[in-house]
Amino acid sequence: MLKGILFDIDGILIDSEDVHYNVLREIFEDYGVNLGEDEYVKRWMIEQTTTPGVIFEYNLHANVSEIRDLRHRMMAERVNEIEMIPGAFYLLERFNGVYDYGLVTSAKRRDFLQKIERFNIFEYFKISVCGDEVMNCKLHKEPYELGCQLLGYNPFEVLVIEDNPTGVKSAHDCGCKVIAYPNGFTKKLDFSLADRVVNSLDEITEEFVNGMYS
Repeated sequence: MLKGILFDIDGILIDSEDVHYNVLREIFEDYGVNLGEDEYVKRWMIEQTTTPGVIFEYNLHANVSEIRDLRHRMMAERVNEIEMIPGAFYLLERFNGVYDYGLVTSAKRRDFLQKIERFNIFEYFKISVCGDEVMNCKLHKEPYELGCQLLGYNPFEVLVIEDNPTGVKSAHDCGCKVIAYPNGFTKKLDFSLADRVVNSLDEITEEFVNGMYS
């Protein structure tokens, strides 16, 4: 029986990836690196090597913490460019009060708060798990294991909604059922581990979800 839903944030509720990519592209241009979209997807969506991976690959004389601090400041300047994903608010309303909600993100807590505070949606969620609060980030199952524990439910009682194959694998390995919504940078990636794949958040109706648990 379904009792809770865990949401990824970027790409499911909030559309911040274009802003994030453009900020990183500008930062690495100053180091002589052209961060193309394919490499961004590789580093941030697939391998999860992120900034340290770029620094290592190009042998940059750069400090990870300094780059992340700069990114945080630049994102703050552009936070008004971030919008909610189409259908996200209605999805939250659709199951509000029916299931307990939680958030599981690879973002650090300060970056997560920077983005989500732009929208009046934090009150929907009982718990949140950020990337700097676990030992192992997605692909590993730990983030979703912790999310289930904090919600107070077993993984088989929790549905996960993700837009990234790394998050899908994390939730799948934890024992949750997973709906994938490929979009933006993740649209062409492999979502074979997901229980369902949708083309729009509007497809996630009560009937759709009940069919997964019948």
